[in-house]
Formats: sequence, structure tokens, C-alpha cells
Amino acid sequence: RNPSARLVERIVAYGAILRDRQALGYMACNGLGFVGVVPLITNSSFVFQGYFGLTPFQFGLCFSLMMLGGSFGAFTNSRVVARVGISKLIGVGTACMAVGGLSALAATLAGGGLFGILLPGVLYMVGVGFTFANAMARTMSRFPDAMGAASAVFGVNQFLIGALVAAALSLLPEPSPL
Repeated sequence: RNPSARLVERIVAYGAILRDRQALGYMACNGLGFVGVVPLITNSSFVFQGYFGLTPFQFGLCFSLMMLGGSFGAFTNSRVVARVGISKLIGVGTACMAVGGLSALAATLAGGGLFGILLPGVLYMVGVGFTFANAMARTMSRFPDAMGAASAVFGVNQFLIGALVAAALSLLPEPSPL
């Protein structure tokens, strides 16, 4: 087979994915999730240790608790997705991320302290556990003949959002709970 023809096929597949509104919606759900995950991973040690005064061990416990939230969400998702459905669970996940993120913001502005960040962080990560896998599965299922291309576009979206958020965070003078 002609390699040039395969390249054209791939480019056409990417274009179809980027024009599909539903696929873009699923990628947006995932991308918006990354808006919260990247700061959690990059800045949480500075915030928990520098701002709240936790020891490295205490930070490790807090970070582990938040990551367990994601594991709980993903595990629960795997147990109920066939019964409940992917679309409903994406809704559950995005709702958890929205409530967790807004609760953390409200608690921070109100001086809610460590638990005002930690508990909403756990809820946010539960939402991530529901949303990320389902959004990827739904995107790929829309393109049964181009699943690799769909996965690649989805992955590029994740890393692009992550890079943009990390770059924006680097402009801050110092990490803060906000």
C-alpha cells in the first residue's frame, strides 16, 4: 500500500474527529478535568507544606487520600457503567468535579483551611475517576474505523491542556490555595 495514501487517510481521520461536536464535548469534559488535576499535582506539595505547614509525611497522606478518591471513582465506575451507562456517569463525574472545584474555591475564599481544600479535592478526584475513562471510551466509540486517531487526538488534547495550565501556574509568584 502507498504510504502517501495512508498519510492522507490519517489526516482526513483527524479532521473528522476535530469536526465532531460530540467528540469535542467529550474532550472538553476531559480537558476541563485536567484544569483541576494539573494544579493538584504540580502545586499541592507547596500549598500543603508551605501554606498549611504540613510535614512531607502529612502531605503524602493528604495527597494519597485525594488520589484514592480518583481510584474510588474509577473502581465504582467499572462496577456500574454497564448498568447505568457511560453518558450518565460522565454527568456524575463532571458534577463531582464542578462541586469539588467550586467548594474548594468557596472554602479557600472563606478561610476554610486545610480541610476546605482536602475534602473538595477528594470529591474532584472521584469525578475524575468517572469522567476520564468514559469520555475516552465515548470518543473512541464514535470512530470505530479510526479509534487510534481518536485516541491520539484525545491524548493530544489532554497534554495540551496540561501544558497550558502548567504554564499559567508558572506565572504565579508563589503557589497558593487559589
